[in-house]
Amino acid sequence: MARKRIEFMDTSFRDGFQSVFGARVATKDFLAPLEAAVDAGTTYFEAGGGARFQSLFFYCNESAFDMMDAFRKTVGPEANLQTLARGINVVALSQQPRDMIDLHAKMFKKHGITTIRNFDALNDLRNLKYSGECISNHGLHHQIVIAMMDLPPGCEGAHDAEYYLKTGIHDYEQYYRDTYRKCFVHARKHAEWIGQFIPLWRDHRDQDADFRIAMHGMWHGLDSDESLRLDIRTLPTEIEDVLQQEGLKEKV
Repeated sequence: MARKRIEFMDTSFRDGFQSVFGARVATKDFLAPLEAAVDAGTTYFEAGGGARFQSLFFYCNESAFDMMDAFRKTVGPEANLQTLARGINVVALSQQPRDMIDLHAKMFKKHGITTIRNFDALNDLRNLKYSGECISNHGLHHQIVIAMMDLPPGCEGAHDAEYYLKTGIHDYEQYYRDTYRKCFVHARKHAEWIGQFIPLWRDHRDQDADFRIAMHGMWHGLDSDESLRLDIRTLPTEIEDVLQQEGLKEKV
């Protein structure tokens, strides 16, 4: 039987530190477990940014850039090191001018970072545009984060299904099987509101195969009487049938 390779990002050395220790962890205290993670075969690490940037200066009497250098030296040249940025705040605690936003990307690239995950607290895509351009321009991978959130009762105009659809935010790099599974599960869990997406997505399915797969997943989830369980994400036969019906091959 062929062995499956499962790829994941280890968040222990950034989000883990921030969650448990308020991000106040000296570099020398985590290099040994980091080496153990590398020896275990981990190749993708969250390595800084967010509160782990200022906490080293504020509380650990260290430079965050020295920490990133030590992190890269420990994991080797091939590992994917990812940090967290806050849109136009980058790793600061308030909005930054354009030259500082660009300098953030330049310096993180210089100090061994591969990927920057970028979010804005208010989901304002304008705050992600320039910072994302700087990240890409300096040769880093850019991940954009959008939290699918609703508005308070009585408010309208943003952060509803139509808003996200107009922005074009959906994961073009996501496998069809994952799109199908997610829509299947959400339709089973949230049948009372999933219907608002169906007319919106139906209008886009002819131009975009991702939406066609999403529609299948939602309809099958709504029609299914199967109770949700941990292994519901498999669904291999259903996905193969959908791809064949649509004349699609799985993304590679």
